[in-house]
Amino acid sequence: PTFIGGENILNVLRQWSFVGILALGMTFVMTLGGIDLSVGSLVAFAGGLGILVMNTALGAAGLVTSYEAALGQAGVPLPCGAFRYALSRLFLQLGLAGREGTAVALGFAVIVATGLLAGLLHGLLISRGRLAPFIATLGGLAGYRSLALALANGGEVSSRSPSLFKAIGTGGIALPGTNLAPQAPVPVPLLIPWPVLVFVVLAVLAHVLLNRTRYGRYVVAVGCNPRAAAYSRMSAAAARNS
Repeated sequence: PTFIGGENILNVLRQWSFVGILALGMTFVMTLGGIDLSVGSLVAFAGGLGILVMNTALGAAGLVTSYEAALGQAGVPLPCGAFRYALSRLFLQLGLAGREGTAVALGFAVIVATGLLAGLLHGLLISRGRLAPFIATLGGLAGYRSLALALANGGEVSSRSPSLFKAIGTGGIALPGTNLAPQAPVPVPLLIPWPVLVFVVLAVLAHVLLNRTRYGRYVVAVGCNPRAAAYSRMSAAAARNS
């Protein structure tokens, strides 16, 4: 009886918004006539790398001190690897260490940059290397999964952000006039989760990009018939120059 209630519907939307965001990008890939098998592994790798950078920025001072102290004592295990030590020193020198907001922003920037670089790599392998999308992204699936396991040391990577990182994933905009706990002394409003809002905004942007821009027309045309799309573009260019 409560399945169609507002709280449950928002819970379902929250759970599927992450998959929906990935599906928006996959829509363009499949409209082009391609496929990307590396999405799940890339999400794990990019997310793990972003959290690793975020945790390093939060605890940079302690990591540097512990690492340098352990170097001078035989048999004492190092608290982190050389990469995280170098990254910690860099954050300290740039004044980016120890602040939660800055650390979370750095983590998100690394995640987005990793996705962009991976997409560029796959695009070059397919367009310049003449590899089939299936083969190029199948290699990415194995590679990114291995890197993700290496980052987590075969376990898991967890955020050390005290509150902000969790608030972004679980918080949202309160719906006025709603109260999930009528008997509680303080009203508990129904929240529209941030991931759902991000998904809706990206879905609108993807719709406009695919259906209302020249780039979107190219995507659809190439997916239907690459040779006809190339001839059409050449003809249009010749007509403009004549």
